Formats: sequence, C-alpha cells, structure tokens
Amino acid sequence: MKKIALALFLLITISAESQVVINEYSAANRNVWTDNYGDDPDWFELYNAGAAAVNLAGYFLTDNPDNLDKWEIPAGFTINSGETVRIWASGRGESDGTNHHADFKLTQMRQEFVILSDPGLTILDQVWIESPNKLGHSSGRLTDGGAVWGVFENPTPGNANTGGVTDYAPTPVFGQSAGFYGGAQNISITTESGFDIRYTTDGTEPEAGSTLYASAVNLADVTTLRAKSFSNGGSDHIESFTATNTYFIGVSHTFSTFSVNGQLEIWGGGGGSGGGGGGWGGGGGPHIVSVEFFDEAGVRQWQLEGEMRRHGNDSWAYDQRGMRLHVHDEYGYANKIDHQMFSVKDRTDFDVLIIKAAGSDNYQDGPPTAAHLRDGWVQTVSHNADLELDERTYEHTINYLNGEYWGVYEYRERIDEDFTEEYYNTSGDEMDMLEQWGGVDVEYGTLQNWEDTYDFIRLNDMTVDANYQAALQLISKESFIDYMIINTFFVNSDWLNWNTKWWQGLNPDNPMPWRYALWDMDNISDLGQNYTGWSSTGFESPTVCEVATVFGNGPSWNSDVGHSEIYRNLLENESFFQDYINRYSDLLNGALHCDALTALLDEFEADMLPEMQGQVDRWGGSVAGWQGNIDAIRQFNCDRYDFVYTVIQDCFPDLEGPFNVTANVNGVGEILFSTTPVTDTFEGIYFGGLTISLEAIETCGSTFTGWNVVSGDAVFADPMAFNQEVNLTSDLVVEATFIPNNTPIDIYFQTDPPGFGGIMVDGIEITTPGTYTYTSATQLELSAIESGFEIFDNWEVIYNEILGDDDDAVISLNACENDTIIAEFDVFLSESLTFDVIPAGSGTITAEGVIIPAYPTTADYAVDLNMDVEATPADASWQFVQWQLNNHTLNPNEFSTIADFDFLIEDTLVAIFEEVPTFTVTLDLSDTDAGVITSSGEDYGAGDSIDIIENGTLTLDVTANEWYEFDYWLTSGGVIIDGNDTDALLDFIINGDGTITAVFIYTEHWDISIDVFPVGSGTVNLDGLDLSTYPYIETYIINDNIDLIATPINQWWYFSHWEAAGQLFTPDNLQAAVSASIQSGDAIVAVFIELENYDITVQVKPENAGTVSFDLGYVTSTEWTGVIQGN
Repeated sequence: MKKIALALFLLITISAESQVVINEYSAANRNVWTDNYGDDPDWFELYNAGAAAVNLAGYFLTDNPDNLDKWEIPAGFTINSGETVRIWASGRGESDGTNHHADFKLTQMRQEFVILSDPGLTILDQVWIESPNKLGHSSGRLTDGGAVWGVFENPTPGNANTGGVTDYAPTPVFGQSAGFYGGAQNISITTESGFDIRYTTDGTEPEAGSTLYASAVNLADVTTLRAKSFSNGGSDHIESFTATNTYFIGVSHTFSTFSVNGQLEIWGGGGGSGGGGGGWGGGGGPHIVSVEFFDEAGVRQWQLEGEMRRHGNDSWAYDQRGMRLHVHDEYGYANKIDHQMFSVKDRTDFDVLIIKAAGSDNYQDGPPTAAHLRDGWVQTVSHNADLELDERTYEHTINYLNGEYWGVYEYRERIDEDFTEEYYNTSGDEMDMLEQWGGVDVEYGTLQNWEDTYDFIRLNDMTVDANYQAALQLISKESFIDYMIINTFFVNSDWLNWNTKWWQGLNPDNPMPWRYALWDMDNISDLGQNYTGWSSTGFESPTVCEVATVFGNGPSWNSDVGHSEIYRNLLENESFFQDYINRYSDLLNGALHCDALTALLDEFEADMLPEMQGQVDRWGGSVAGWQGNIDAIRQFNCDRYDFVYTVIQDCFPDLEGPFNVTANVNGVGEILFSTTPVTDTFEGIYFGGLTISLEAIETCGSTFTGWNVVSGDAVFADPMAFNQEVNLTSDLVVEATFIPNNTPIDIYFQTDPPGFGGIMVDGIEITTPGTYTYTSATQLELSAIESGFEIFDNWEVIYNEILGDDDDAVISLNACENDTIIAEFDVFLSESLTFDVIPAGSGTITAEGVIIPAYPTTADYAVDLNMDVEATPADASWQFVQWQLNNHTLNPNEFSTIADFDFLIEDTLVAIFEEVPTFTVTLDLSDTDAGVITSSGEDYGAGDSIDIIENGTLTLDVTANEWYEFDYWLTSGGVIIDGNDTDALLDFIINGDGTITAVFIYTEHWDISIDVFPVGSGTVNLDGLDLSTYPYIETYIINDNIDLIATPINQWWYFSHWEAAGQLFTPDNLQAAVSASIQSGDAIVAVFIELENYDITVQVKPENAGTVSFDLGYVTSTEWTGVIQGN
C-alpha cells in the first residue's frame, strides 16, 4: 500500500506559503565540493526569500515523503533575509552552527525528494529529483527564490544562483537495439528538433567537434556507437547525456559479453584508437567509461557510465589486464547494477564488479603452466561444497575494449561492505574487515579487535576447555578449518603473507566471530610462483605441517601472519584436532575427491573451449597448449588427493588407519556422518584414533527406529539415540533405519487481504479460507491466482519448507507439519486509460505486451503500474512522430517508439503518426545501349523511376551489355551512396528526389576480314587456327595482337605479300609469317603467285649407257619427261 500513498503524495498541491525555499541541490557531488570532514557528500541549499530572518530550529528536513520528521533542524539555525545556507546530505545528522549535516543522503537515480516541513509537519517546500544531473552539476532555481528551475554546470552553493541554463539537451535515441547481428547494419539516430547529433565510432565520448549526424550510420564490423545532442543555437541547453550502443557484427559468443568504452590506454585499449596495444602510461584510474553487459543470449541487460580502475598486481605486467568497475550515482546513469549477475546467487544489487583475465593464471602471459581458470575454479569448488567461506562468485565472460576483442575474462563479486550487507545484514560501520597484502590493511573498522583475538589464542592454553570455548566466541571454528583445508590441500603459494582476508560482524542483532574470505587463489595446483615460502609447491608439499611454522615461531610472530600461530595453538585442543581431521576427511571424500575435482575441471574446460581459439588468436599460445596445462591440473589434483593422506599422517603420526567407512540409510531419512549428509549410501575413508559423530535425522513422513553396526568394532550404548559418537579403530559399516509414519497433516489456507486473489493446489482452485488434510510427505504444488487489481507478493509458510522462493507465484512443498499458508497480495486502486491513434489506421499501440485492437479504447489498469507501451506504424508508409499524454511523463521521452510511465491517474495516451514522405528517384544510363539496372528483381532502363520513402534504402544492381563495362554510380539530389560507388550492387539512402546514373565504359572494337588471293591459291593460319573458309571475319578491340602464317596451296604457288588498308605487319608484309596490332577495321589479304612451268625431255643414248642426275632423282630409263619450274 506504500505505493498508493506515494502516488497520492505526488498529486498534492502545496498551498502553504513559505519564505524559506529549497533553492539548489546537487546529488552529483563527487570530488567537487568537500565538507568540513574532507568528504564530498551531496548537498542542497535553503534560501530565505522573505524580508525577515527565520529561525528554523524545530523544522524538519527529509528525503522521504513517508517520514517527514526524519531530521529535526537543531537549535541555533537561523537564516537571514536573502541568505543562502548549504546543508550537506551526509547522513551524519549534526550541526555545529556553520557546517550543517542532515541525517540522510541523496540518491538521484532513485528519484528521491528534499522536503522542508514546519514543526507541525506542514510541507513548506519540496523538490523531487526527477531527472539526474551530470557529475559535478546541480539543479536550482535560475534566480534565487524564483519559480523557474534549471541546470548549473558550475554550482553556486552558498552564493547567488547565476549562470544556469534551461536543461540538458535530449539524449539521442538509436533506431536499433544494441546487440549481435549477422551482417552490416544501418543505424539511425534521432533527437528533438532544434538539436544536432554528434557521434563517434571509436568508443570515445562525443564532443562538439565529433562527426555530425546526417544519415544512417553503416556498421560492417564490431562497433560502439556513442551519440550526444547539442543545441544548434535555438536554446540554452547543456549537451545531453551520452547514448551508447555496441553492435556486434558478424561475431557470436557462448559467454556473456562486456563492452567497455572510453579512454582505456592503461588497459591497452587505446583512447578511441581501437586498441591494438595503445599506450600503457598513466595510473590505474579511476577512468570514466561506458559499460554494457550482454547476457549469454546476446541481449543487453544494462548500460551505464561509471569509474573503471585497475585490478591486479603481478598480473598488471601482462598485456591482458584486469579492471574493476565502480558504479556511482553521481554520474547520473545508475546508482547500482540492478541485475542478477550470477546464476548461483539471487543478488541483484552491485556497486562494484571485478572483471579480470585470470590474474597470475593468465594464458598466455602467465607462467608456463597457466590455465586461465585456477582462481575461479577453486572458488567454485568452495561454493559448490558450501564451505564456511566467502567466495568471490565467478562467471566466464568476453570483454571488448573500444570495439576491439580483448579476450576471455571472468567477472566476480567483490567482498566489501555491500557483500556483507547483502549476505549477512552487516554494514561497513558494523564490522572489522582486514586484508593481508604484505602487511595488514584495515578495510573497515579497526585492527584492535583482531589483535585482541590473536593475543587471546596465542597467550592462553587452548587445552583448557574454558579458554577454547572462549576462543570459539572470537573466531569461527568452521570457517577457520575450511580455510586451512582448502589452502593447504591446493598448496596455495601466495597466501597468509599475501591474499588473506578476514572479518568479524559487530551488528548486535547479528554478531559474527572472525571468518575468512577467499581472495586471489591463482597460485594453486603448482602454478609455479612461491610467495608463501613452502618447501615445495608440488603435490607432495607438506603444507598441513608447514602452515604452523612457515613464518617462524615464538617472539617473531605478529598479528599480520598470526593465522598460522592460531592454527598451531588450536591444534593443541583435542576437540579442535578431531573436528579438523574429520572435516579434512569429509572433504576428501566429497568436494576434494579426485573424481569430484576432475568433474568440475572438465566442466570448466568444456565451457571455455569454444571461446579459447579467440583468446589464443588474440594473445598467443594454442588451444592444445592450454588443454595440456589443464591436464597438468587434473594430474596434480589426483596426485594430491592420493598423497595428502600421507601428508596428514606424517604431520600427525598418532593417527590410525585410514579406514574404510560405509553408512547406509534404510528407509527414508538422513544421516549426518561427521559433516557429510547421507540420504542413501555413503562410502568414505577416515583416520582412526578419533571420535566421529553420527546423527540420525527424521525427514518428512519418517520415524527413526535405531542404529545398527553391520560390521566393525563400533558399539552403540543406546542404538535408539539419534546422536552417536564412534571411536574408529577399524573398517566400519553402520546403518540407520527409518519407517514411514503416514501422519495426517492439516493445512489452513488463506489469502491476504481476504477476498483478493486465490490459491490453487495441484491445479485445482480451493476455497479460502479453509483447512485441508494431506498424508505426511505429500508434495503439493501451490499457485497464486491474480485477478484484475492485485499482484501476488509472497507466500507465508510457518513450518513447512518451500521448494523454491517465497515470492514465486508457483511453489512446491512437502506437507510435513500442520501449518498455515497465506498467499499475500498487493491490492491496487485502478484508473482508466484511453488509447487512441492519430490519424486513424496509421498504426497501433501495444500496452503491457498486448496490442490494442481498436481505437479509441478505454481500459482499467492498476494505479502505480509501470506501463510499457510501444507504437508501431501500420506499414512502411507511416512513421511514428510522438506520444501525447496529459497527466504523466514518458520515459525516456515522448519521441521514443518504446516508452514507459508510472500510471497514477486517469489519462489518454495518443500515438501520433505521419505519412512517410515519398521521393522519386529517376534512373539513367550513361549510354542507353550500355546495359540494364535491376531492383528487387525488376529491370529498369534509362528514364525509368522508382518511388522510395524518406530515409528508405534503395538497392540497385547493374548488368552491362557486350562491349560495355560498368564504371561507377553517379547521384544527384537527395540520394546518398551507402557504400563504394564502384560496386555494381549497391545501397542508396533516399532523402529527397534525385537521379541515379549508371556510368559505363564503352570498349571500341572492329571487324577484321581475312582472305586469300587468288581464290584457292593458299591458306592462312590465324593465331594457330587453320582457316577453312574465306573470307574469315573476327572482331577485335584496339591493340589486340594477331599472328598470321600464309601457306601456298601446292608447289605451283608461292606467297607474295600481305595487303591491308591500315594494318602494319611485323616484321613486314613480304613475310609469310607476320603479326599485327589491330588499330581499326580492315581487310587483310594473303596474296599468292602461281609459278610458270616448262616440259623438258631428257634421253640417254645409247640406251642403258649411263644415267643423268636431276634434283628430282636419277633417270635410268631411256627417256624421261618432266617439268622444270621457271624462274
């Protein structure tokens, strides 16, 4: 019902007159104005606009309309006529007469209030921080006490308000959501009239000199588009907040993705240069950056601007560096990350996120054995085993810096006051938190309490039970034991003197003894760096013993590394020793077993494998090399598992065994074997000479009937006792037996408020209130039923355990005990909202995911509903103009097609559309015979035209005819080429009438005739082809070369010469074999001449008297007649 009260408060019209007003405020004061403590809290200013001084003692200031008397202004607070007084919103709640501190703080992104009330709690003035300021800016009355408010780039606390402007320019809106796309995208950007848009594509903040937006921005690869609005001279507005969208073009990832943009030189990401090993100079921040987070499905979950600081120490020498994001309300983008970042935790409120690249285990910059997962993997081991430790929860991710792929990262929780507030209801001023990093750093509280704890355990005999019990009030035994086990098992070699974190809670409602948090655990499993100083970092390392003495003994001890001495002293207590060894055995049989460690490591490797090729492509190494290093961790884990039993026995030689132990549950129930829960059969290995605790636990619908020793030397004095202790001297098999009890269980169901909402049990709606009976252990599915004006809030169940979250509308539970179950509903008032579209038929409105079917339509909605609306044009010929809403404010503005508002009172929502202007584009060809233009499968010639909507994209392709070649596109008028003008297939953005001409190159060509003269006197070979018909005609272009060979038809013909009108023959026209370079059309003729011939008779007399020799052979006959060729 609080929401209703707030809604009504906002409707109050303040009628009381006051001469003291709230004059100016800044909820964006960070490193700008400092108070008398040297801090920089937010502030606000009071101004006395009256003619007389006013004593404000007994008046009230608050940030909460439901708590008007939050801070009473103390005595002695008088404000003179015309005077301004600054009040710090520091939360201190004090005043020394000069420095005034209210007992509340301001958070502008929560849209809080500053309210001044008189002693009777009548509101005199109020300011709603509806819109945020940029860092260092303020909002105030443009003149002291005036009615008109504005924004001040240079705040004026305690002085007259001058230099203010109307507001910030409206933030630009991108036409397409940030995210992952398969191909190039054209991104439009819009803002209100009277403002120009400037944008960047290199990750940097847009400035007045950045590119002026004129048309859709074409993005062909991964790009971050950042835009601001600037007044174009018609108004006094400060440049807008920055809109940032990253478009991942042509890439995909199996992990979530961060996109970090800004001045990132110290991370190697450049200052807008796109990275590539940009400058490494400068400190570790803070640097103001934009950060976007995309989930594994590629959907952006949040974007903000915050501070990015360096993260890491040794790993800062690597190229792939860590970073830490700090979210600050003062920047005006977000006061926190409001999203469930970790799948294994419900937390949705983060001020800080660590984004690191595996620290010292970085692959490929780390040691040769680096695997890029050690710290996150081992902290996941701890989390999955539910160790009594605080882990930095781990998720894989991908990181981009200024649009450049930066490799495989991980993001983590930070263990700080927000962490303890979230999980332990303990704030920073309610605890001591210490860090050991070469020396003790006090993060919160003081060192004294720890030194007292250390001294008590160091100086007192822990074998005395009273001393030991007192020590357990100071330090968590369970956390200390788990901390020692996980670090000694994995041979953490960067620990105790480094990377050690512990804290105690001082909240009287929830006091907590000292407990431990896991910090950087990169140096485990023999990474190779040994900062702790173990005798070995291999699997055989005797850390279980050495941890007690690694930093010396006696007087050289100090509280910095006192955990080792505490370990040694507590081991002197028999009870602690037994708990420690048994817990070690519990974990070796469970989370630290070789098989369990291998399974989790396999899971990490499988998750990372699809992304590691990109990592090695960016930073070096090979996927096979990375997998080899993971294999080395597997081997270490299993070798360590086998060997650590020997390490423990060598360290504590009085231990017996180890022995094989089996615990069986007969029936339905549970055994707690030492600290291991057992619901069926458990087999483990335990050391002897110790007492091991057993507990039988009845579960829903079961009754415990006794213990039984199946085999072994153990004896139960009272087998019916739930709790037993066994002195283990041999192998042991024990059994606990349970039988069902079939008890009837009565459950009373009701709703609150009565008469609102309903309840279904196993899919059937029941009558409420009412009592229903079930057999014990029956599992019930409960569903909350909402009607029109109530919203389910939570279940209240007194005794039975909910399977799920109590705020889930559908839950399950086992009926184990008689109970009362209440479904709680928030009931809301309702108001009417009318929807309309102008002009009729131009589009539709979607409200709360439902398309409104007809216009106008009126429907009732719950008051204080955050109403999501979307305007959709009827078709491409219409475009959205703006929303019209009388009594509410739309977010982000009335010009965004997708918007929301908090629905409070009756109203009418109108979506206004307009016809999209259509322009005519005339198509032309530089030569009408050159070819054809094609669009959407249709051919166009010179003089044809196409109509296109404003800002529409026209895609054209061109096909050239023979002897023509496409050269380029030529445009005029409102046609913009979107790409390379020499591409035959090209997009054009149409912003007005215009012409598009396809320009061609014509290729000059000629016909060449080849003939012989006289006909039949010979042949011609053209470029290796013997021509068979004459004249032979072939087409050529200028400078084509041809080879010709003329051959007589027989011996009675000989080649004479070549004839042509314009061709030149090489070497000359008298040679039978020539070449020619074509320069024009022509007729080429091979000319042959027939030889004259004579008959000659030769005789030999007397016959056979001799022979006559001719070139044609020997004449042996008496008479031979032949032909001699003439000359």
